[in-house]
Amino acid sequence: MDSMFDEPSSLPAPGVHPADTPRPGCPRSERKVWEALRRGLPPGWHAWHSVRVRSARREEAEADFLLAVPGRGVIVLEVKGGALEVRDGCWYQDGRQVAAPREQAHRYRRVLQEVLAERGLRRVWIEIATCFPDVEFFEPPAQGDLRDASLGARDLDFLAEALQAFVERHFRTPRGEPVGAPSGDAWLGALHELWGATWVRARRLGERHALRQHELAPFNAAQQAVLRSVARNRRMVVLGGPGTGKTLLALEATRLLAAQEGAVGFVCFTRALAAAVGRAGVHASPVRELAADLLEGAGRPPAPGISRDDWDGAVWDGVSADAAELLARRDDPAPLALVVDEAQDLTVGDWRFVRALCAGGALWVFADPEQAYWPDRMRFDAPPEGFAVIELGEGHRNPPDLARFAAGYRSGARPEGIAQVREGARVVRVADERAAPEAAERCVRAALASGLAARDVAVLSLAGRGRTALVEASVFGGVPARRADDPAADAHLVTDTFLRFKGLERALVVLVELSLSPTEYDRRMYIALTRATLECVLVVTPAELAADPRLRALPASED
Repeated sequence: MDSMFDEPSSLPAPGVHPADTPRPGCPRSERKVWEALRRGLPPGWHAWHSVRVRSARREEAEADFLLAVPGRGVIVLEVKGGALEVRDGCWYQDGRQVAAPREQAHRYRRVLQEVLAERGLRRVWIEIATCFPDVEFFEPPAQGDLRDASLGARDLDFLAEALQAFVERHFRTPRGEPVGAPSGDAWLGALHELWGATWVRARRLGERHALRQHELAPFNAAQQAVLRSVARNRRMVVLGGPGTGKTLLALEATRLLAAQEGAVGFVCFTRALAAAVGRAGVHASPVRELAADLLEGAGRPPAPGISRDDWDGAVWDGVSADAAELLARRDDPAPLALVVDEAQDLTVGDWRFVRALCAGGALWVFADPEQAYWPDRMRFDAPPEGFAVIELGEGHRNPPDLARFAAGYRSGARPEGIAQVREGARVVRVADERAAPEAAERCVRAALASGLAARDVAVLSLAGRGRTALVEASVFGGVPARRADDPAADAHLVTDTFLRFKGLERALVVLVELSLSPTEYDRRMYIALTRATLECVLVVTPAELAADPRLRALPASED
């Protein structure tokens, strides 16, 4: 079997790894344990801080510490900091209910066993210990799986003795016989290689994407404050830039409103976003499709005898206003709670339809004025009368360098102030426009070879649908391609325009046909760049590079 790493790691001397400082960003509780291990690790033992593993089935897990006991096996040491207590069988940390202490460690042990088995190491004994470094106790927690397996603050000063006693209690078969580790040092070398490679040397796109996904946990403090407001506010505008979690919040607000209001509708502007929301378990409708349904249901089809796919812009522009007029004639409209996402794309007519459809029910609106692509749309810079406003903080979808680069395309930005980009975005230079599609296909193949799945990649044109052939591709880069609003889009590579991909995201975005954008180039670039959670690759011609000097801030390679 080929190694998942670039080169084998030699076995280090026994001790704590890292030797000089814990992993960056570790909590205070883990630093306490790291310092105690450095003082009191038993002779001949190894201890690794923050070991991430990823099985062949792409299942990931992380341990706070791994301890290698010479001749015996491995201890997964789970650290739980803060003021901990158990009430009525539930665990609380600093007053907040949390999962039981060992749940994460049990999952880690299973994944680690898989990873070691992939390397031919099937007889490594693994036990779990739990450390509460901020809690002093004489009697450990009574929960069954913590029996004789817990360390407290008092044990940190006598850690060597406490760990050796743990080994004597737990490294035994059900019949009480001592167990031993496999002969040789292969299992120790495997553990050190896992520790040294999966965190420090994760260079492949697939590994970087896995780490990035771990970082993008939803509902930070600002987002939780928004959700707490659902019960107190019936009219709310939530403003936030790309990656601030607007759609996630809109989904959760829909569920919360349903619990208190009954029926809740979810509307947005594009079919692609409505389809993605539907796949997340919430029925959603594009606002104009919903207006057309209402008109047709009332016997007033906007374009009799013509399929919706063939309606021109003039027909679509009128459906919302006509539906709003129809709703205004109702004698006693029933109030309907509504959640509107990407509301900056709504026209005044669309907004009138939404207000008429709501008819006094709760109405939550999520918008980003900076992504208001069409000039005749609602911007929500000033809230409508009767609405409160919450502004979300900084977005976390894009890597920092990419976010700073994309900000150079926002309205009012100073292009000359863009700093050099080190990661998160790069340029692939091609000789001319004819070479761009083939270069984009090579980017896709390279991404798949680097561990990304096709579902993690989108190839987007900066042009409109009528100016690009990209949306016609059924195969791209050797894999099936789908449009953004295709019901199977989540499982496939997407090839589409940036505009139809609004509100969505992929780990890797390959951006092409920059020169085909007839208007609003900066706004198109801002929207397209901010779709990437890991990296954006821009395929550019010499003319496109000359027209936009900002692109010179990106690392570049020749196709």
